[in-house]
Amino acid sequence: MPTFVREFDRLVSDLRRPTAPGKFFIVVYPPPAERRVERELPQLRERLHEHGVSSAVVNVNDVVNDVIRARLDDLQAAWVDNREAAFEDVRDRSIEALQLATREADSNVGVIWWTRVGGAYPFFRIASVTERLIARLSASLVVLYPGAHEAKTHFALLGKRDGYQYRFEYVYEIDES
Repeated sequence: MPTFVREFDRLVSDLRRPTAPGKFFIVVYPPPAERRVERELPQLRERLHEHGVSSAVVNVNDVVNDVIRARLDDLQAAWVDNREAAFEDVRDRSIEALQLATREADSNVGVIWWTRVGGAYPFFRIASVTERLIARLSASLVVLYPGAHEAKTHFALLGKRDGYQYRFEYVYEIDES
């Protein structure tokens, strides 16, 4: 598996081209490397900025947690009455909030980084949101994915096989070296 630095160098090189090779990129890394990826991201963003490519970060975990916090009292009551409806409410509102945050970032940058995507589990699959958004984005979307790349278009997030086929342009697989 390619090293951390080599794969991020390749990603930065691809993203800084005036015409990026695509709009949807996935960086797959082992879950224990999540903290390292988060520590390195500001440096990667700065390298892109030096080449005239601005970027924004959308933390998926924060988006979901904000939805839950905003509706906590209602969700607690709904959970007792109808767990399925409460779950679906969090799912639908989280997807809507993630789409909104991504579209807002899209108007100002060339690259949008989705971090902490494990926070979407168990409410929704990342693929269900990317499919809805990709065609409408002018920026490139880079999903930082803590999991495993099992086949050309299949991934396992946090040990659970995703089951979706992603329509990405490039996959960058890194190990912890």
